[in-house]
Amino acid sequence: ELDIFGQRVHDLRLNAEQQPESWLLDVELAWLKGRVTLPSDISRVGIVIDSLNLAGLDTDLAQGLDQIDPGELSLPPIDVAIAALGSGEQVWGDLSFKFAQLAKSYRFEDIRGNLRGLQMGETEGMTLEWFHSQQPPETRLDGELVIGDLGDVLADFSYDRVIETSGGSFALNLDWPGSPLEFELAAAVGGIEID
Repeated sequence: ELDIFGQRVHDLRLNAEQQPESWLLDVELAWLKGRVTLPSDISRVGIVIDSLNLAGLDTDLAQGLDQIDPGELSLPPIDVAIAALGSGEQVWGDLSFKFAQLAKSYRFEDIRGNLRGLQMGETEGMTLEWFHSQQPPETRLDGELVIGDLGDVLADFSYDRVIETSGGSFALNLDWPGSPLEFELAAAVGGIEID
């Protein structure tokens, strides 16, 4: 059992191995399996997640993480690679990004992956920046999404297949109020170019 930001994580299996210049941590929970590379100087943390099942994430833990004041955290740069991200029995795909904490924002850059038929960062990684310290907080997303058949994407999100395509892309430049998890298309400003 582990306490993370005031929330208890149960059934944690953790194996730590000291290397010459880092620690390797194997982490396993019912909903997550992966490895963390923690350099001795904490210069850049590496996280490789074999599987992450969001449905297994404890509701209390998720709510606890949502209540954290971002200004109280001081995080090193982190490289994240998730091989299998999903929810319940459904695997959505893979995702990778580089995280950096800046003076007034959290920046997720070089976002790449293929989730639910949406290819992110195919030619150049996407960027998401969360301006948590400004009032009100705001999030910005820039980059390109590439799709095959839009009908397949709609069906995967439980919408009717009202359109079919042989492929296309969306160039996004969007800002919205709140955190990245508070995205609402109606509240977003910016542009979406469709090709």
